[in-house]
Parts: sequence; C-alpha cells; structure tokens
Amino acid sequence: MGNGEIHASTNLRMEHSFYLSPKMLNSLHILQMDSLSLEKHIAEQVLENPVLEYPAAYRKQPQKISWEEILHGDSGGYDTLEFFLQDQLSRLKLPPKIRNFCRMLTRFVDGNGYLQTEGIPESCLNSPLFPQALQTLQSLEPPGVCARDLKECLLLQLQRIDQDHPLAAVLIDNYLEDVSKRSFAKILKATGAPLEELQDALQIILQLNPRPGAAFISRNKTAYLHPDFILSVQDDHIEVIQEERSFPSLAISDYYMKLYRTTEDPEVRQYLQERVTAAKQLVMSLENRKTTTRRCLEAILQFQKGFFLNPSRQLVPLTLEKVARAVDLHSSTVSRAISGKYLEFEGKVYPLKKFFARSIRDTGEQVVASQIRELIRQIIGNEDPNAPMSDQQIVWLLQQSGNSVSRRTVAKYREQMGILSSKQRRKL
Repeated sequence: MGNGEIHASTNLRMEHSFYLSPKMLNSLHILQMDSLSLEKHIAEQVLENPVLEYPAAYRKQPQKISWEEILHGDSGGYDTLEFFLQDQLSRLKLPPKIRNFCRMLTRFVDGNGYLQTEGIPESCLNSPLFPQALQTLQSLEPPGVCARDLKECLLLQLQRIDQDHPLAAVLIDNYLEDVSKRSFAKILKATGAPLEELQDALQIILQLNPRPGAAFISRNKTAYLHPDFILSVQDDHIEVIQEERSFPSLAISDYYMKLYRTTEDPEVRQYLQERVTAAKQLVMSLENRKTTTRRCLEAILQFQKGFFLNPSRQLVPLTLEKVARAVDLHSSTVSRAISGKYLEFEGKVYPLKKFFARSIRDTGEQVVASQIRELIRQIIGNEDPNAPMSDQQIVWLLQQSGNSVSRRTVAKYREQMGILSSKQRRKL
C-alpha cells in the first residue's frame, strides 16, 4: 500500500464496508485541492497549530534592493510582489508568530498590491495577531501595499510623505469620489478651504499610486491562474518544472519539538503530542500530494507525448484507468490528483483533465471526441459565410485528414458546441 494509496478488493463489493481512517480521508482531501484552496487550508492550520511553521528559506535570497531600483526595472531576483514582501519580512526583527502570520497573509495580496481579505479564513481575520501583522505589512515597500481598499492605500502613502497635509487626508477620507470626478466646486463648498490650498492638496493626491503592486504584474504571465507545472521541449525531451507555490512545504518548529521532549508538565506534553502528531500528518499529506501529482503527470506525458513533441498537437484516447495502471494507483486517486491542477506549455495553460480525451468508435476507426469537435469548429470558422458547409461536406473534409466520422456524429458535435446548421448560418 504505497504513497497512502488505498486498494479495495473486488470481494468487498458485497456487503462488506471499506473503512477509511480520518488520516486517510484528510490525505485524500488535500490531494484533490487546487493551489488556492491549499493555501487557505495551510493558513488555517498554521494558525491553529503552533508546532507548524513556514520554512525559513523561500527560494533564493537575493541581495537587498531598494523599491526605487525595482521601479526603474532592476528586479534584483524579485519576480513577484509576494517574494519581495517575504524578503523584507526576513530582514525585520519580528517575533516568530508575527513573522509566520505575515508570511501567510502575503499569499492573499493581489497583483495591484491590495490585501484581499475576502479570501482570508475567518479564524485569521479574528486572530489577535492580525492587527499587528497588518501594521507590519503596511509598513513595507512599496508605499500603500497591503491596503484593503483604495482609501486606505492612498492614506498609507500620504503618511510616508514628510510634510503634513491635513487637507489631502480629509479629501481622501471624505471626498475621494468627488476628487475622481473633478467636482472641485462641490469640494470647495463642502470644505470651505481656500482655492490655492485645495489645488495643492489635489496635486499631492494625484501623485499617489492607486496600484502600488503593479510594477510586478508584467513579470507574472499567469496573474490569475497559476500553473502547477511548466513544460518545455529540449531535444525531443519534455522538461518539467514543478512550481513551488502550488506544492508548498511546512516545517515543524524546533522550539516546540525541544519543549515536547523536555517538558515535565503532563498536560503540556499531552497537548504538544497531539499537535506534533497532527503536524507530521499534514507534512506527510503535503509530500504525498506533491509526489502523487508528479507521478500522474509523468504518466500523462508518456501517453500524450505526441501532443508536446509534434506540431499537430494530436491527443490520443486516454482514461483514468489507463494512467492508474501505469502508476499503480486507484483511478479515484488519479482523479483527485489531477483535479484543479494545470500545466503551462508554450505560453498556454491547460488543465490536466484536458489530456484525458474520450474516444468514440465510428466506421471502425477510433478517434478523439475533443479533437473532432475542434476540427469541426476550425472548418466552420474558415468557411465562406455566403456558402456555409453542410454536415456532409464537413464529413468529407474530416475524411481527407484521416478522421472517419458519420454525418450524424458531426451534427451531434456541432449542436453540442452551439453551432447552427448550414441553412441557419446562411440566414445570418
């Protein structure tokens, strides 16, 4: 029973029940999580279990570089805003709990530099550590980072300016919409401020940056969808890079492990024993998720290597059962492993599920259903709009490319894609 895999005998189909321990269920639950769900789960676990902590080292540690250098194009090794914030945190003298809490929160900072609180677990937001961690993050570079909305972002930047600008703060706090609409007469009437003072305050506000994290967006091709694997082809060989963000690691605190081994208080020892056991199970589940997903990907690549090596990008019929046999896992485990996982290849991001193409039998030849649909879409997309092709004409074209399908199959796939018949397309 390798890698936490569960094998059920066919004899259990009768009236026997198959028991899954809580440990097994939790491991399977983590296996099928996508990267965002896993980040949230880990954040909750780190808060609830003091024995767990994020690893001290985050990739390579670049030399310290100023925010001004980054603005002028020198990334200094900081390919993401998250990494830039992590490095600044590592240079501050902070209590371990606050540093770990801050590191967790950086995972919820969007590309513009705003802290997306709606994605943070409630247990984190209600934690007594949250206010101090938030204050720490908002003190980092770039100015305004980790604000929760535009108003807070601009006020944070205003506080960094040496001179005192009370009217600018009032405008941001109470008249931001009027400022954006250039309703100066309305602002003058409401504030009673002299025109010259108002102009100075507006000039200051216009110099503030509403998107403090935007300098990093161009460096992140997949700002909203992060691939779990990045593939490239080198000398007819498929190279695979496994993204660290999608497969995070956790460490067990040396401090608490030492306390667990040395404490003479039975209650403390019992509490730490439970926490250490839970921590070890989570660390093992994360490692199992990493290795199992990688094994499944490598099997997929073996079956679908023609897609990556040949310009035609042809898929072959592939089922979960076939991959399961190749990696000696149950098909349900393979299904969990590929769920919500993506790979990037030649600038495009594909879900792993894409490579499990259903096959059909039609006129004695086996073809891939998804491939036929795409060919039909391309044929219709290139047709003369004044003389749309009939389903039978599409059949002939498909046959010329070596795909023998019936007119009935073409009609079915066309309708599934929401494409009208040739007569209806002609009317349009």
